[in-house]
Amino acid sequence: MIFGKRFANQADMFAIEVAGKANGLITFYQRLEAQDQLKKIEYDEVSKMLMANVDMPMLSYFILTMSYYLSKKQCCIEEIYSELVYPSHQERIETAQKYLAQK
Repeated sequence: MIFGKRFANQADMFAIEVAGKANGLITFYQRLEAQDQLKKIEYDEVSKMLMANVDMPMLSYFILTMSYYLSKKQCCIEEIYSELVYPSHQERIETAQKYLAQK
C-alpha cells in the first residue's frame, strides 16, 4: 500500500513536471471526484425508489434489494481500497495546483 501512494505521487509529478500536464491532471481528478459524487447520489435515488416500491412482488423486491446492496458494498470496498492505496483525488489536485502556483 505504501508503494502505491509513492508510485502514484511519482507518476503525477512526472506528468506535471516533465510532460507539463498539471492542468490536465487537475481537470481529470476533478471529473473523477464529480463522478464519485454522482455515484453516491445514484445510490441514494435507487434506495428511495426501493423504499417507495415495497409493495411489489416479494421475490422481485428481494432480488432488486440484494442487487442494490451487493453493488453498493462493492463500491464501498473499492473506495476503501483506493483510499488506503492511492492519494485522494483532492490531494492530487492540490499537488498540481501547488506546482502551478510555484511556477
